[in-house]
Amino acid sequence: MFKSLDLFFLRTLIIILFTTVIPLSVLAADNHDDISVIYHVLIDDKRIGTISNKELINDLILAKMDSLDKTYKDSELTTSKNITYIPEHTFFSDTSDEQILNWINENVTIEAVASKLELEDQFLYLKEKEDAEETLNQLKLRFVSSEDLNALTNSEQNSDNKKQVLDVSYSTQPTITSGQVSPDDILSVDEAVNYIIKGSLQEKEYLIQQGDALSTIAPKYQLTIDELLKLNPEYKNDHVLQIGQPLMVTDYQPLTDIIVKEQLNKAEEIEFETNIVEDDTMYKGDSKIKQQGKNGKKGLLYQLTKKNRSVVKEEIIDETIVEEPIPEIIIKGTKVIPSRGTGQFT
Repeated sequence: MFKSLDLFFLRTLIIILFTTVIPLSVLAADNHDDISVIYHVLIDDKRIGTISNKELINDLILAKMDSLDKTYKDSELTTSKNITYIPEHTFFSDTSDEQILNWINENVTIEAVASKLELEDQFLYLKEKEDAEETLNQLKLRFVSSEDLNALTNSEQNSDNKKQVLDVSYSTQPTITSGQVSPDDILSVDEAVNYIIKGSLQEKEYLIQQGDALSTIAPKYQLTIDELLKLNPEYKNDHVLQIGQPLMVTDYQPLTDIIVKEQLNKAEEIEFETNIVEDDTMYKGDSKIKQQGKNGKKGLLYQLTKKNRSVVKEEIIDETIVEEPIPEIIIKGTKVIPSRGTGQFT
């Protein structure tokens, strides 16, 4: 009896569940057209809101790219921030299209994929990697001739036997990578070379010299007196300057120094010696040249190290005597002239 009763309850439960599920599934099917897709917008992996159609953002980005100067049309363009989307199927399409588009328009800029030339903590951007490499090449050519640089690159002997460039290097080793930057900040090769040579403003110490005054020091470094005093808060406008006293100023320092090592052949004269030979058969005060002196010649091989054209080290690494000097021989008399009387009698 209990088994029959349990079976009855089981059948009843199945019927109830069946009649409940079917209407719900039918309801879901009937309302399928009400489901919409919205997009969660992430900027650099941070959610800023939802938008009804991601094409709205894509169209905005394309419009910003089209507004750029024609100069950048052939550059690879991208956005300054990474924009990603997460779709969501929902019955409720509550989005904030206008706010999202305004935020992106104000905070996301268009950048160009460019070649980044790095010198320590300074960055320069050029359009292509070839432009960055040419910048470094042109930088060297500001300090050595193209003939010298080609001979060095090809390990050849320069046609000028007097000078041979051994090495051209940078005090700061440059690196070239890829980066993103505003198209307006991309430099031409000439602009990049000039910027590297001129450098950036940096503080340095200046020692007061005789005759200095704040009014004469400031213009030397393109500063006003007020700017000079801000760099030196311990000074006042009427401060009495002492010779040797340090003063902070700002000056342009190149982003890198160009170090050139070269060998230089120089011909120099060897001065002849003068030898005196005494002759007691000649009266004292008389002399004659027995052998005319002649300077000799020698070849010196110098190795020079230059920093931005200024010689910072010079050493002789070889010396060759080309022609020995001929000493000059002078004969000088030592014979004493005998004293003579006056010819008068007393």
